[in-house]
Amino acid sequence: MTALFLAGGALRPYLRRAMEADLRGVPEQSDVAVVRAVVQPSGNAYGNPSRPWALVEFRGRLLKVHSPYGVGYLREGGRARLFYRVGHSGRVHADRVEPLHRPPAAAAP
Repeated sequence: MTALFLAGGALRPYLRRAMEADLRGVPEQSDVAVVRAVVQPSGNAYGNPSRPWALVEFRGRLLKVHSPYGVGYLREGGRARLFYRVGHSGRVHADRVEPLHRPPAAAAP
């Protein structure tokens, strides 16, 4: 079991470099996607906050987005703006997602 953890830790830098090479020089694009799940930030048993993430459907595929902006405005089944890059390999990498429309800010009295 320990060997699996060591192998996973040793592979992580190589996988990160492979993804960076796949995305090198690729422009960011945006389109509309459908939000399938939103995980709000919350604390764990140790008081450490978890990071929010979202699952979106784009071109018939589900993509996990680690950087959702305006997570409080994203709704399951709703549409959102997805920022993504298509790597040299043809794989779609989701960068961030944000709501298409935010409600207007409350007027100051």
